[in-house]
Amino acid sequence: LEARLERMGNDIGGERLVKVRKGLESRDYSVADEIFAKSRAALERLDYTVADEIFAEVEEHQKLQVQQAARAAYGRGEVAEAEVRWNDAADHYARAARLDPSYDALNRAQQLLWRAGRHPEARRHAEELVTLSTATNGPDAAETATALNNLGTILNAMGEFGAAEPLFRQALRIGAKTLGEDHPAYATRLNNLAGLFQDTGRFDEAEPLFRQAMEIGAKTLGEEHPDYATRLNNLAGLLQATGRIGEAGPLYAQAVAILNAAFGPDHPTTVTVRENFEAFQADHG
Repeated sequence: LEARLERMGNDIGGERLVKVRKGLESRDYSVADEIFAKSRAALERLDYTVADEIFAEVEEHQKLQVQQAARAAYGRGEVAEAEVRWNDAADHYARAARLDPSYDALNRAQQLLWRAGRHPEARRHAEELVTLSTATNGPDAAETATALNNLGTILNAMGEFGAAEPLFRQALRIGAKTLGEDHPAYATRLNNLAGLFQDTGRFDEAEPLFRQAMEIGAKTLGEEHPDYATRLNNLAGLLQATGRIGEAGPLYAQAVAILNAAFGPDHPTTVTVRENFEAFQADHG
């Protein structure tokens, strides 16, 4: 192919033909002899239609290859996530998002990158997700609210409270309209805003939101659900921070019991909550 393209350039010359020839040479794609002969004849007539068709075929072929690679990377991410290999899962999802930046791939990438503690990378993917969802789903769509909440979570973890708070509030506003105020995802957003309030010392604002999130979780998920356990843990932390030790201890213990049953003792969430409880016990007997 390379030799034939070179002869075409010598026969016809001209800047436009050279550009077409270089473009075809840059593609890792084999063109059947009859197609090539057809393209050569057309180019000699200064007819670029056939060359354009070849480029279109190459483009479609490569696009399908990229999409297949992205799906494979996403699948590997699901496997790694199921095996609690957060860093591996984050790498696979990030590769899927790089190859084909779909909503699902970006969403999983930012979640697993955040879970793996790779906050700057998670932030970049979360910001891209907000931009994508706002453009494709609209600024008030449920998907956009999810993206806003996720970005707010990352910014909050990075200590950028002033940037995170309006995102949490916007996600709550959209969620109230699209999901309703009794939805588990709405409870998650309440919990996140409450956590920001706690982190910034606004305990009086945080507590009612923590309790509201717990109530929604109890009604919609049940009191044996892992998400309910994390809400117990969060409220216990607030009670501990405000000196209500007698109330905090039983909530920690209940949270650990639920997570042990749901995930087992070695799951990262179980370990985190158990360590919180152990630290509490060490400080308060």
